[in-house]
Amino acid sequence: DYAHITFDYILTVCDHAKESCPIFISEAQKFHHNFSDPTKLSGSASELVQAFRSTRDNIKQWCFDFIRDHI
Repeated sequence: DYAHITFDYILTVCDHAKESCPIFISEAQKFHHNFSDPTKLSGSASELVQAFRSTRDNIKQWCFDFIRDHI
């Protein structure tokens, strides 16, 4: 589906995505960060909500930093 699209960057946010994403034969720069996966945690409802929020916030900051540094 994506073979006809020319990407400048390919970003992956977990090791599973990095390993299972399709191979892109391109000049795209690849960036990876393995964020914690809150779906693999256990705890109370409030602890799980906080884990999801933390991961969300970490990904958001990583994206802002990426844009600042590369765009």
